[in-house]
Amino acid sequence: MKPKMPANRPRGLSPPYDWGAKTLVQRLGGLYRDVSTVDFKIVCGEQEWMVHRLVLGLHSKVLAVACNGRFKEGSEHQLDLSHEDGPCVLSLVHYFYFFNYAALHLEGKAIGPLEFHTKMAILADKYDVGQLSSLATKKFKQEAQQSRFRTGNLEPVDLQDLANAATCAYDATDPTDEIRAEIVKLAITSKLLSTEREESEQNDFEKVVRARPELASDVAARVMSGLVNHGRVASPTEKRFSCPSSACNFSFIATMDEACTAIENGSRGYSCYKCKQFYPVELWQRRAWD
Repeated sequence: MKPKMPANRPRGLSPPYDWGAKTLVQRLGGLYRDVSTVDFKIVCGEQEWMVHRLVLGLHSKVLAVACNGRFKEGSEHQLDLSHEDGPCVLSLVHYFYFFNYAALHLEGKAIGPLEFHTKMAILADKYDVGQLSSLATKKFKQEAQQSRFRTGNLEPVDLQDLANAATCAYDATDPTDEIRAEIVKLAITSKLLSTEREESEQNDFEKVVRARPELASDVAARVMSGLVNHGRVASPTEKRFSCPSSACNFSFIATMDEACTAIENGSRGYSCYKCKQFYPVELWQRRAWD
């Protein structure tokens, strides 16, 4: 007699594989608090997590080798991650069993969500947990889409978080390619940079940009190429525009696609990248040349 399949089985896979995979994931999560079968320990400072070597090995070849008895970690049945951030290690362990993690435990900690997700991507790359790296990058992008970032209405704590994330991302390079691109886009679309502020008036993110030539270069290249226009990628048909303000007269390459325009006081238009003044589309069109 064939086993009866659940009525609400997930889509995308043919039975019995989808049913079996879902059941396996659920049972793996059940092992998280099962102390009767644990055989390994992860340590971070004063925190300890009892885990399963098999679970670690399923996620990462690096961890599978580390758990092998031929190495110190394997012989001692312990992996010391005290050099990593505690919240990140907690989320790493949680991911091993639930294939996800949350930033809920960051409240009161000296680390913001953008920095946290950046460090998770770096940690995942370090220990070869590929899917976790992709998940952390996705969570970073989701956080960057919050309304406060889209409008540029950021509190000092947000600017500090972005500054810390940028520092981590540009220190790590390879595992943070997508995160670095998102940071550059945020710098432009959220209008976080100014050429007019004195050094003592610069926000935390501006200080990082000025201290990291590679970040400043990426921002400048993105602006000058005209690839970013209020968070959107410009079409191949581009023109050079000059700011309508005679006091500014800043020029840049962009498109005036109606779908990309912002709306202010009922008028469609753009804000100048330099002086931040808003002007209607019609006025920008008169200030354009091929």
